[in-house]
Amino acid sequence: IWAVNNIVDKVFLEKYLNKIGAVVILVGLTNFVAFFVLVLFFGMPLFSLTDSLILIGSGVLLIIDYLPYLKALTMEDVSRVIPLYQTIPLFVLIISFILLGESFSTKSFFGFLIVLIGTVLISLEKLDLTVFKLRPCFWYMILASFVYSLSVVLFKFVAVGDNTIGAFTLVILGCGIGS
Repeated sequence: IWAVNNIVDKVFLEKYLNKIGAVVILVGLTNFVAFFVLVLFFGMPLFSLTDSLILIGSGVLLIIDYLPYLKALTMEDVSRVIPLYQTIPLFVLIISFILLGESFSTKSFFGFLIVLIGTVLISLEKLDLTVFKLRPCFWYMILASFVYSLSVVLFKFVAVGDNTIGAFTLVILGCGIGS
């Protein structure tokens, strides 16, 4: 489903909407509808003000992440852009270590290195012994991955309890607000 979603993003961006802002507004409207449906079925989630703001902020970050991602899609084929999202686990590992105090094992560290090397290799436009040139979309996708990862870690910070649907509902509200 995620692969189809990325292709649909590219098609909408190139064929129908032609502007990144229009795609973001469409996503925001969809999220507002989803928010109201979730509230209708599950009720308004009850969290502290701080936790609610963190969850809504997590949703806003998901929309902010969408901007550099869509920009990267305008620059390259989907098949070159989407593998760069594989840096998300790298950023989650780092941000979780810093913000949540989580530790990582030797196995995680080697996984980190493998993903990092793979990301650099797939993003190279030109490779020879004297020059390597990164694809233009590389930095946009690194930014998108970082922002997405920050959103995920903030969600985890609050939503480790039993009310995952409630937390998700507030994230969806944040997505709507962020649009």
